Amino acid sequence: MRAPIPVTVAGPGLRVPGGEQTFTADEGAGRRMATWAVSALACSAVSGSFMLYLIFHPEQADYEAGTGIPVTVALLAAIVCRIQAGSSYVRRRKPMRLRIGPAGIGMREVAGEESFFRWARIATVTVGSHPRGVEPRPCLTVWPLPGNYGEEQPDHLVDGHRAYVLERVDRLPGGAEAVVPVLRAYAGERYAGTA
Repeated sequence: MRAPIPVTVAGPGLRVPGGEQTFTADEGAGRRMATWAVSALACSAVSGSFMLYLIFHPEQADYEAGTGIPVTVALLAAIVCRIQAGSSYVRRRKPMRLRIGPAGIGMREVAGEESFFRWARIATVTVGSHPRGVEPRPCLTVWPLPGNYGEEQPDHLVDGHRAYVLERVDRLPGGAEAVVPVLRAYAGERYAGTA
């Protein structure tokens, strides 16, 4: 682990072409939401038709033989599909996002609030394995200068340094291979390399 860089290092390159870069994860949430919504409607229709049939034909209902089981299964399936459709809607509305630009780095996990760090408050930025070693896939880690933690507390404490982690950079378009060049261009000496 490299020690945080002092505040006197050069800031981000303001002459980077293209301005701020935004990486937004598209994990097929729209298709998944539509699939779950259609499934919920189908299960609701099946459950409703079973219930209506049993209401209008009570002589056909033999509850001891398990006539109510298909109604219960269809109703439970409709509830599960509705919950999954809602979850997919949230993923579509607020997906994982990473913004890198002249002002700093903004990162947001799925359905979370964005954490934004100005370059003047960042000691080091790394892309690599999780600081605690729990995730082998690449993560983006922001190591702020001491006392510059923003509104929320840092996620991790490693070797006495606090850190914010954006899990699974490989979910972003282009993965770490696309994020690292942009990060290197803006972070300058603050980019500590790929761990």
